[in-house]
Amino acid sequence: MSTTHRSPSTDRGRAVTMWDRARSLLPGHRVELIDGRIVVNDAPTRRQTELVATLLKLLADKVVEQGWTVHTDITVFLGARADRYVPDLVVVPRGPRMRGAGEVHGEDTHLVVDVVAACSVHDDRVTKPREHARAGAPLHLVVDPEAGTATLHSLPADEGYRRHVRADLGTPVQLPEPWALTLDTRSLIGSGEPKTDSPG
Repeated sequence: MSTTHRSPSTDRGRAVTMWDRARSLLPGHRVELIDGRIVVNDAPTRRQTELVATLLKLLADKVVEQGWTVHTDITVFLGARADRYVPDLVVVPRGPRMRGAGEVHGEDTHLVVDVVAACSVHDDRVTKPREHARAGAPLHLVVDPEAGTATLHSLPADEGYRRHVRADLGTPVQLPEPWALTLDTRSLIGSGEPKTDSPG
């Protein structure tokens, strides 16, 4: 369950200041600014953690080959008075443009990944893709374990992504250049589901 504190949406500058202060007061927590709301997220569930770990395995060879870097705790900078998101996984090229030490510019990412959480369904499915597009993040992958889908958003524009490819988990997802990679999402089915011992 996430803890949410509302900030006046008319004063984004104040909201960003409050977000920055909340981060300093809550080290080790994932603190985001979403539609002017300061959201302090709980630790990821086992299911989310294992989904991200599985995705890392699928991407690892290409990331190593290209010398890219993977982050699971970096903030995406969307603009001076815009929201601040901490995706579940971000892949960046060598020497990305940063704002300070912990924020990467959206257009300087190769892939942003969010795993939909029960406490933030609308934010993960709707709000974050829209704002990542406005910031120029070229690819945004949304893995939705409850819906059993993976949606790849691409071709960013001010009004949002212009292309959306939704696939059922278990079917391949094509990542375009600079990836030129086919994600085999079969390994995401049931990832993180609890396993029980057989009786006896």
